[in-house]
Amino acid sequence: MPVNGCCERLRFGLLGSQGVCGPASIGVVYHPTVGLVDVLPAPPPSEHLTLYDMASTQSASPSMPQLASLPDFGPKSTLALAKIGITTVDQLRALDPFEVYAQLKLQVPGTSLNFLYALIGAQEHIDWREVAQTRRTEILLRLDDMGIAPK
Repeated sequence: MPVNGCCERLRFGLLGSQGVCGPASIGVVYHPTVGLVDVLPAPPPSEHLTLYDMASTQSASPSMPQLASLPDFGPKSTLALAKIGITTVDQLRALDPFEVYAQLKLQVPGTSLNFLYALIGAQEHIDWREVAQTRRTEILLRLDDMGIAPK
């Protein structure tokens, strides 16, 4: 199913406040059957990339790995992070995971505590389930201090 009626085949589009093909700085690869395939920094509007161009762009910049390369992040997580302007692993790791989680809670309905575990795991290079098992109380106390603890 096309998003906003603008994506007919696997293609590059822009994701912004008005959805795919709206004004934005985030690029998405979308397939009408599969849905979101990948999220990339968007090129200037005058550039039209093919899938080959996007693949070569991704592989040409190993210093900026994409979020989809993280083991605990799938298409939905990647899209949610893109909504708050985070599109690379380097960007994610430069931020406090609790602050990222707070932004996600405000802007992405349904953001779960598991997402925070995955954010912490990405920063510390450990599986999100280990974070949940070993640090749950510490995390909940910090969220309570921030005023965003689950009820």
